[in-house]
Amino acid sequence: MESIFTRHTKLSEILRSNWQLAALFPRLHIYWGFGEQTIEQYCAEHHLSADFAIMICNAYTFENYSPQKTDFINFNCQDLTDFLLNSHVFYLQKRLPHIKQHLQHVVPTEHEMAAIVNRFFNDYIQEVQAHFEYEEKIVFPYISGLLSHSENTEYSINIFEEQHDNMENKLNDLISLVMKYLPSEWKNEERTSLLINLSTLLYDMQHHACIEEHILIPYVKYLEHEQL
Repeated sequence: MESIFTRHTKLSEILRSNWQLAALFPRLHIYWGFGEQTIEQYCAEHHLSADFAIMICNAYTFENYSPQKTDFINFNCQDLTDFLLNSHVFYLQKRLPHIKQHLQHVVPTEHEMAAIVNRFFNDYIQEVQAHFEYEEKIVFPYISGLLSHSENTEYSINIFEEQHDNMENKLNDLISLVMKYLPSEWKNEERTSLLINLSTLLYDMQHHACIEEHILIPYVKYLEHEQL
């Protein structure tokens, strides 16, 4: 594995290492204009948790990254749930509506492919909405219960882990559909832009799932163990 980010890594170096983090920084309340600041310096100035921001950036960048149990000792659950909720808002209110509008612009509504493409994307949106709703109504309140020692004894994070579905399959199918089957004369430059947007979304959602698998689930298991 490449050298992971530390408190002393400059934000500009982090971004150069992974340009996809440009879409993630605002969800961590990190904004442009950071100059030569390290992530520790920026977070101290803006009253953010440097440890949490580093953990998210590492999980989003390095495939095999996993925090250690010791990383959870002073972990602020509110940082994690706020980040995940910010991500839900970003996907549902910004990224997905933008791509849906783009799809409708590229694919003429009168063409038979329009119904197929729209069905694929609408089904994908419904899957994403159901996944996020489950987290917000079941998982996050369960975490709050663990922290307040009033947890739901009928539930455990193993249930979420077992049900943690792969939301990327339908998105992969849509990308293949756009690449292979849309007529070549249809707005090629815009279709290229659409494919870039879809591929960026795919990367983002895959790494959102990694954050849940490598941070959320291990953290809740740590909390559950602490309750024993």
